[in-house]
Amino acid sequence: NKLIPYSMLLLGGLILLIALFRLIRGKMKIEAGRSHIKVPRFTPFQRLVHWSVAILFVTLAFTGLILTFGRDGLIPIIGNEAFSWIAIIAKRIHDFAGPVFSIMIVVMLFTFMKGNFAKLVDVKWLVKAGGLFGGGHVSAGRYNAGEKAWYWFAMLAGAVVVVSGLILDFPIFGQERDFLTLTHVFHGVGAVIMIAASFGHIYMGTIGVEGAFEAMQTGYCDSNWAKEHHDIWYDEMAEEGKIGKTFEELSDQEKMGSAHSGTSKSNLTT
Repeated sequence: NKLIPYSMLLLGGLILLIALFRLIRGKMKIEAGRSHIKVPRFTPFQRLVHWSVAILFVTLAFTGLILTFGRDGLIPIIGNEAFSWIAIIAKRIHDFAGPVFSIMIVVMLFTFMKGNFAKLVDVKWLVKAGGLFGGGHVSAGRYNAGEKAWYWFAMLAGAVVVVSGLILDFPIFGQERDFLTLTHVFHGVGAVIMIAASFGHIYMGTIGVEGAFEAMQTGYCDSNWAKEHHDIWYDEMAEEGKIGKTFEELSDQEKMGSAHSGTSKSNLTT
């Protein structure tokens, strides 16, 4: 009785807040303009993992919201019979996508763990709210404090949703009805909070910040975008000579470096 109305208020309220933020702040553009110099940011494997999790998450969120709000929101519009078919389909998709999501979120945990641990610079980023409301440039490494917070929150909330979902998906271990009911509550609350938090991530990563989406779309970001949002990481990439390089070129360099290292060791032994 409380989960459904509170969830509607939370999700609806956040959508309104994001819309208000958009009206006030507008799109965060690259201040220096595009340099058209690309910086390699996400490997093909990282992008595959990200988009796999994203598609599964949206699928589970959509079907889960249908099952949660459909009785009150859809039955008055389409009737009981039509909703019953929609609910059956949504339930089947949800039940089969859930276990796949549980595997992929573990893969994501280890794929993106490097660079997502807290550093002192993150405190400064949080104090200035990442420059979202003005206040000048805020330094950040490969990931800023906001991205790190989302990563760890998504992993923790995802763990709650995955474990509770698997218990509900496979009620074959003698779980009692009261335990399953409580698990259902944890699953619903965790999922709604995770969906709500994802709104900010999705907004900032798509239409909120110029140049952000293309990094995960193509694997490369504009060098001016990198300087303005991840300057510490950009300096590290520049020192390593990776600015303007493709992943293929970087891979060839690493192979040549390994081959040169192996030749040098061979010469030393002889």
